[in-house]
Amino acid sequence: MPKPPPNAARQLQYMKAVRDSSLSRNAKFLCLTVATYADNQTGHCYPSRETLVKATGYSLNVVKRALAEATDTGWLYRKPGRFNGPADTWITIPGAPADGPESGPL
Repeated sequence: MPKPPPNAARQLQYMKAVRDSSLSRNAKFLCLTVATYADNQTGHCYPSRETLVKATGYSLNVVKRALAEATDTGWLYRKPGRFNGPADTWITIPGAPADGPESGPL
């Protein structure tokens, strides 16, 4: 399993932070959806774009834009998947300390 980034978040803390963030409505909903796929200890998940399209009801273009916004602003950390598979994704809280109470493995 790939090593998580230092500010990988736990689901509940992440969801609360996303709720209170300045992300667009689409990016917020996408981040909250991604969090439901994330491991609670590492924040790691790998839902495909197609899975996110089905889960959110958004078009593929909206999902791509929301993923780009969430990644560019630090709410998601994504590593390209192998052999055109789903990207390795971690839920992250921008600016959270690497060993703070709302981030990192338990």
